[in-house]
Amino acid sequence: MLALCLLHYHCDERDPEIVRESVVTKIRLLPRQQGNPRNSEGDFIQLNDGRVLFIYSHFTGSGGDDDRAYLAGRYSRDGGETWTGEDVLVLANEGGMNVMSVSLLRLQDDQIALFYARKNALDDNRIYMRTSTDDIRHGLAVSVRTTTHQTAEPPVQSNS
Repeated sequence: MLALCLLHYHCDERDPEIVRESVVTKIRLLPRQQGNPRNSEGDFIQLNDGRVLFIYSHFTGSGGDDDRAYLAGRYSRDGGETWTGEDVLVLANEGGMNVMSVSLLRLQDDQIALFYARKNALDDNRIYMRTSTDDIRHGLAVSVRTTTHQTAEPPVQSNS
């Protein structure tokens, strides 16, 4: 089993730290650095060429939940044992504050669906979905953006 540690408030190394335990290997893949104090909320998907793609929230500024962030990616060719060393921009920050909380899903028609939150303001946090027909090789430029839910105010149910 492979686990990635993303929150690195106490990790300042540039290279991934690998800790092997009996059945778990932990990789501290994304240490904080100048201009990137926090990385969080990621998901993995296996691509058709066998690589694993990891997409996560790459924060800038001070690293708080309301700070600017974009979706970045890293690739592994060996099932997660090693990863590319540089971030790839997957989705630029299109929100007033950030984009975050990514989830990935392989659809029945072989597209990849990318779900994420676009935080425009403290009271405007919306969930979006984009799709890719080419395993996100050319980004998500040809995909359709769909609002699925606004989280500012919960829906009100009436039983009358």
